[in-house]
Amino acid sequence: MNFGELVTRTRIYCDDPSGDRFSDVAIKGFINEAQWNIQAEIDMTDELFFRACKNYDVDPTEDAWEFALPSDFKRVLLAERLTTGDPIPAAWIDFRRRHETATSEVSLSGALSRPVCYLAGQKLGVVDTDADYTLRLWYVKRLAQLVDSATVSEIPLEWHDLICLEAAKIGLGAIQRELSTGLQEIHALQLQRMKQNLSEREYQSAKYVHYIPD
Repeated sequence: MNFGELVTRTRIYCDDPSGDRFSDVAIKGFINEAQWNIQAEIDMTDELFFRACKNYDVDPTEDAWEFALPSDFKRVLLAERLTTGDPIPAAWIDFRRRHETATSEVSLSGALSRPVCYLAGQKLGVVDTDADYTLRLWYVKRLAQLVDSATVSEIPLEWHDLICLEAAKIGLGAIQRELSTGLQEIHALQLQRMKQNLSEREYQSAKYVHYIPD
């Protein structure tokens, strides 16, 4: 379903098909909040589901090695130094200890240094480096806010009805009302099925292949 279709179905679940109770702005706000709630449930079951990456060029001639985190950054998964062979995983250090150099943190794989990184606010920092290289940051991304009616959520289609149920639950809760008993049961069942499907994906079953294009 696109955003416009999510709005229509959410209004039905809110018993507000003509828009007498909630404005379009309010309904759209409920849907975006619901989308992020459902993403949070997905992340807790499979944190790699909405993964993304960004490359940074580390230059030893620069005085400052702090980079802006991606605008959709939610949580770090890992960082790694790209090489002609296998990537070298970064070690993470507290910002306040960033100038402490422990051999165990910086040496790995022979002549190539292991990157030492930290997070500070909206910045990714790289501690003193001996060469220029590409650092790849893997992270959990925050899903984009739905705005245009034709926009489709990145949450898989089979869970779009759950977004609408969650949005209706949020909206009705704002006016001290609840979903009907039947819809509450459907909401709970769909949430349970989603978590089960996500868990089964971990077994590498061909029935649940999550394709991510390059």
